[in-house]
Amino acid sequence: MKQRDIVGFLVEMVAGKTTLLKIIFGIEQADYKHLKINEKIYNNAYLIKECIGYLPQFSFVPKYFTVKKIAKIFLKIDEDNSFFNDKNIFKILNTKVKNLSCGELRYLEIKLILSQEKKFVILDEPFSGLSPIIIEDVKQLIIKASETTGIIITDHNYFDVLDICTKKYLIRDCSCMLISSEEDLKKNGYL
Repeated sequence: MKQRDIVGFLVEMVAGKTTLLKIIFGIEQADYKHLKINEKIYNNAYLIKECIGYLPQFSFVPKYFTVKKIAKIFLKIDEDNSFFNDKNIFKILNTKVKNLSCGELRYLEIKLILSQEKKFVILDEPFSGLSPIIIEDVKQLIIKASETTGIIITDHNYFDVLDICTKKYLIRDCSCMLISSEEDLKKNGYL
């Protein structure tokens, strides 16, 4: 994987996709694992500030701050930052995180992770719980972020993964297969 790639992993429901992402990120142990970034091997890439970011399935944002305060703390930015010009963020800027809808919270978390200066970002179920309109906005965030960042996505909304990923893999029966279309998913028993 290289920076500027958007790599999609499609994995059956019980095949351990979140565990795989945690192993890649470095917070789950595995025998014989390492991450190779720009020809350099890392055993704990998540410890290197600019190396890799991770969007987990669960919410990670403190609930008692406003969206504006969270962004300032998380990204170390001021009020003039372009982060705040996003139409989906602007309308909730002064709302406490605990009062956000599930979709608003997920969008905020995705925007925070993609706004960090990282070489790579892992997104676990970024489209889950989002309305179709917001999914399209998230896709645009991901495409924009991929100009400088390599991105790994896994999501059960396979059509959204297929839509934006530059490389797509089906992980099934302990093997990893390159796929190019929905037809490949049918042929390999995913659909």
